Amino acid sequence: MIKPKVLIVDDEPTSLELLEGYLSDKGYIIECAKNGKECFEKINFFSPDIIILDIKLPDIDGLTILEKLKK
Repeated sequence: MIKPKVLIVDDEPTSLELLEGYLSDKGYIIECAKNGKECFEKINFFSPDIIILDIKLPDIDGLTILEKLKK
């Protein structure tokens, strides 16, 4: 069975930790990013199936990331 890969992008450590723990327990393969720059770096090598994306990040907002990912 192929396990889905999830990238969690959030600048709040508690949110990252909770989501990572919960989804890992459910069998997902998890990577986390704390900002937009890290998000794009991880997308290149991790190739996630799902991205959980916070709207407010320190360097770029989530909607801008979403627009760039659509292109």
